Amino acid sequence: MGSRRSKFQISVDVLTAVAGGEQKTTRIMYACNLSWNSIKDTLDLLASKGYVDEMYENKNRKRYFITSKGREVLRYYSGLQDLVQVSVD
Repeated sequence: MGSRRSKFQISVDVLTAVAGGEQKTTRIMYACNLSWNSIKDTLDLLASKGYVDEMYENKNRKRYFITSKGREVLRYYSGLQDLVQVSVD
């Protein structure tokens, strides 16, 4: 049995999916292998922090786009992964 992802790792996975072009909630959910409630909570959190923008397609449908702040988080995360990888080798 695999280990569970932290909320931080889930947030990074969602940001990565949105940065990769996924815009609709369901597509992001499948890309990140999350439940509906988990993806909604995570997207709401990321939007409230300014990492993603919500745009309404119509009254019931939203699309999500990564912001420059969200891209910066991914850039820092990638740099941290590289640093940790070098330290472990």
